[in-house]
Formats: sequence, C-alpha cells, structure tokens
Amino acid sequence: MSVFKAPVRYFLGSMTPHGYVGTEHTLYDPQDGWYAYLLKGGAGTGKSTLLRRLYTAVGTEDPLAEVFCCSSDPSSLDAVRLPARKIAVLDATAPHVVEPQYWGAAEQPLPLFQCLDRRVLQPLLPALIDLFREKRELFEKARQQLSAAAALIADNCRIEQDNIDFGKIDRLERRLAQTEWDAETESGTCAVRFLSAVTPEGLLTFYDTVQALCPRIYVIEDEYGTSARYLLQRLQTAALSDGKTCIACPSPLFPQDGPEHLLLPASGVAFLTSNSLHKVDFPVYRRIHASRFIDTAYIQRKRHRLSFCRRAAADAITEAVNLLEAASAVHRTIEAHYGTAMNWDTYHALSDSLISAL
Repeated sequence: MSVFKAPVRYFLGSMTPHGYVGTEHTLYDPQDGWYAYLLKGGAGTGKSTLLRRLYTAVGTEDPLAEVFCCSSDPSSLDAVRLPARKIAVLDATAPHVVEPQYWGAAEQPLPLFQCLDRRVLQPLLPALIDLFREKRELFEKARQQLSAAAALIADNCRIEQDNIDFGKIDRLERRLAQTEWDAETESGTCAVRFLSAVTPEGLLTFYDTVQALCPRIYVIEDEYGTSARYLLQRLQTAALSDGKTCIACPSPLFPQDGPEHLLLPASGVAFLTSNSLHKVDFPVYRRIHASRFIDTAYIQRKRHRLSFCRRAAADAITEAVNLLEAASAVHRTIEAHYGTAMNWDTYHALSDSLISAL
C-alpha cells in the first residue's frame, strides 16, 4: 500500500488503547456556515475513490484544503475538507459515524449503499459474518497491544515526571511565546488533528504537513514524553490566551493527554515531539533537549528499567501493527465481496452529481 499524498493531510483518527478515536465530528460547523456531504456505504462501495476524485476536481483549487487518510489503510481517504467553500465531504460510516442533525440545511447524506444488489450479497452472508468477526477480533487484539505499550510508556513517564524542573519549562514557554507570536485581545481557537496514527505500515507521522504549514519547526527531544507534553500544554494555553489559532495533534497512544505536536500555521511555527517511536530526522529551526529539565543522575540510575519498558513498548506496538496489517487483509476480502454487488453505473451517477454540485 502507498500512502495518499496531499500538501496538507492528517488521519481522521487512529486505533488507540481505548479503541478507535476520531475527529470526524470536528470537521464542519453548521453554525459557521459549513455544509457536509456524508457518504453512507459499507466496504467496497467506492467512498475513498469518490473522495479522491473530489479532491482532484476541486480540492487542489483550495489552498487550505485538508485531506484525511484512513489509519487502517493510509492509501485510502476518509474525508476532504474545503475551508474556502466551507464544505466537508466525509466517510460517515463506522467506525467514524456521523449522522445528520440538520437534514438538507447543513448536511446531505449520499446513499452509496443504494448501489448494492441485495441478490448478489445475500448468498455471501455466511462468509461476510465470519470475515467481520475475524476483523473485529484482530482489531481488539491490536487495541490490547497498544494498551500494553501505553502502560509501559506511562511507567517511564512517571519516572521522568518525578525529576522534572517544571520551573525551567515555564520560563522556556514564556520566552518562546514572547518570541514567536504577538498577543491579541480576542481568545484563540484550536482544532484537533491526528498528525500521527498507528497503521498497518507502522506508526506514521505526516511531517510533510508540518513542513508545508510552518517554516519554523521546534523539536523537543524527549524519549519519555512528559517534559514535551507539559511544555506543549503550556504553549497551547498561552497561544489561545493570546488569540492564536492552533492545531493540537494528540498522540495515538495517549489521545486524551494533550498535544504531542502543536502547530500555529498563521504564526508559521510548529512544536514537535521526537523520540525513538517517531524520530524527527530532518533539518529543523531548533532542537530542545528534555535532559535540560531533568535530574539526569536519577534517570541514569533507572536506566535499566527505563530501557526495558521502552523496548517492551516498541515490541507491543510492532505486534499491534502486524495485527492491523492482518485486519487490513481481511478488509480487502470484504471489499472484494461487496464490489461484486455494486451497480457501478448508479455509483458513477451519484459521484458525478456530487462533483458537479461542487
């Protein structure tokens, strides 16, 4: 599989220790004049193909367009967002289900499932039941592996946290905020985007998105993550207080714990966390080493435990990736079954009508 390329791309969501966590409900705001087209159809009904066609037809004309890849198959698309038109088109089926709230006024479902021939599908039902069961079991095993990895990493974070000079981080945050942006009177806004995801191809991060949006990139080198997380939370709070627009990018292992990366496109600056799980290995504006905030002598005494947890977490993530790869293979079989039942003439008529409307 090859990852879908676009100037600005994210993942719509990711498998996490809590199961799938997504951002689909944040892509459009009816109260701000947005309109959403919700693609409704199962595997193999051409949702990703339609999103590709739509992006090629109209997305490349929007300099602010955002493309959202599928974490289960990074070559597939889950959504396209067009801020210049205030339009979002998204795969609104499981696991990222979105239902219309304001039928016709703010959302329009596109029923791709109507292109399926039930007479072809019904004899396949026993096979489909087995395939869907196998896929669910593989996803659950992957979730368990990620949960184990997160627990091991969290143990290392606790060791680091006990020895951090938070005052040093606070002083650095104030210097960075004063240097990188000017304060405004109104409160800022923050969007949540998955820049990283656990996929069948590994733990992927779309660094090219950061490079496209932010010419100045700060990298926080923090193997254990606690110093970086605290600094980014402080920077996010300061930026919002100063009226800035932020993009907060959570970790797929700790999606509820604040940003792992923080982007401020209007200010042209980004702050990324780098460690052995996702190394930032390209030239950047400045690197900040977390060791400056930590009692390194204490960390050295704990090095064997820290190293064991780090290796075990990496092994658990690798196993999760392998399980997601197996689930992806099962999904492709499901898609093939549904593809045999599709009326592609009806599908193309629906697709053409959407693209013409845009």
